[in-house]
Amino acid sequence: MRCRVHKRKVLLLMLLFAAIAVATWSVLRERSLHSYQDPSFLFTNLAGKVKASGSRLARNISRANNSAEELKHFVYTANLAQTLYNEKRFPQRPNDGVIVVVATGSSPELLRITIESLHSARGISDVLLVLSHDRVSAELDTLARSVDFCQLIRIYFPFSLQLYPNDFPGPDPAGCPRDATHEDAQKMRCINAQFPDRHGHYREAAFTQAKHHWWWTLNFVWSRLRANTGNNGLVLFLDEAQAVLPDFLPTLHLMRVVQSGVAAPDVFCLGIRESSTNGPGPASALFAGAADAADTASWQSSRHAAGLAITRHAYELLRSCTQEFCSYDDYNWDWSFQQVSATCLAHPLIVMVLRAPRVLHSADCGAPAGEVCNAARARERLEAVSSGASRYLFPDTVRVVQVHYPIAVHPPAVNGGWADPRDHELCRRMPDLH
Repeated sequence: MRCRVHKRKVLLLMLLFAAIAVATWSVLRERSLHSYQDPSFLFTNLAGKVKASGSRLARNISRANNSAEELKHFVYTANLAQTLYNEKRFPQRPNDGVIVVVATGSSPELLRITIESLHSARGISDVLLVLSHDRVSAELDTLARSVDFCQLIRIYFPFSLQLYPNDFPGPDPAGCPRDATHEDAQKMRCINAQFPDRHGHYREAAFTQAKHHWWWTLNFVWSRLRANTGNNGLVLFLDEAQAVLPDFLPTLHLMRVVQSGVAAPDVFCLGIRESSTNGPGPASALFAGAADAADTASWQSSRHAAGLAITRHAYELLRSCTQEFCSYDDYNWDWSFQQVSATCLAHPLIVMVLRAPRVLHSADCGAPAGEVCNAARARERLEAVSSGASRYLFPDTVRVVQVHYPIAVHPPAVNGGWADPRDHELCRRMPDLH
């Protein structure tokens, strides 16, 4: 029997498949475009979906093949539960106790050094340590379980690339390539074609995540962390590449004691961004005569972002400038922070900063140019600094040497990478998102 092909039927089938393809593309495009007008489309309430999946994943977190949806359920559950570890061993903390927040990313070995340095700090048992993860992994889980020297809470950034590998806020297949020209982007009809940054580039999720993660962590710790309710103490923000010296807590306390006698600082800084501890001279040269010295000044990203301790009042000031922070075209949280200080507040933020830092960059380990700073080299360098400075640590008081009254200091440049309206809207919603 011969198979008869009817041209009319073939044509109808081709039209049907074409219509289905166009409809599918339109739905996906509309889904992405919809987020510009109503970003709540992104923020699906997982409460009714969690059930037992979160606890089940917690028991199987070492599995490598957890789906993004399973991880979302786990993250939602963990952030809602806010499990307090080591509470039996450390049942009480001071009402004005310090909360130390460490943002973790892609360097577990550097995080290990940070945890070791915290373990060696005097007074650490009075601290609540918060690890803010931007991914779920067995290696990070093992590191977190090694914390047995203070109370611990683990939180998870709920809009990470790991949870959204193929969709905003992660890499969006419908988005424009970073280096596409505006003309090419319009021809491609990618959804953010009208929103290149000031340098003509389009968003890169790997860069935007850092600012989102910091802003989400800041708001979560101050607004939604139950263990911080009614707390009058400071929140100290570190990242996984920053380690502390043994007297960082007593010195921070002395800084708060002395603040009443000078232009009252809004924030405190325990580190130096371009750490002079990695210069050719011994650490003792930096600490001799300066271990108890501090200055006050207008906050600047290049000098005051490392080891930043924030009061509740300062947080409320920053939150009041959410619009400015979230719309400023710079993917760096600290440059955006400086812009807020210079333009949004009634007066620029005043920082009290130590001349001899108590927070060091473990990644700044003195490696020759072009060589990787591995964990072993970083640990050796930190031990050398700590040993050289040891005789000068634990001062009896902190003295304010110079008082610089606040002037608006704008960022020296605008780095871009933050022009997509979806990033702006997600950022603006962070203070209210769980």
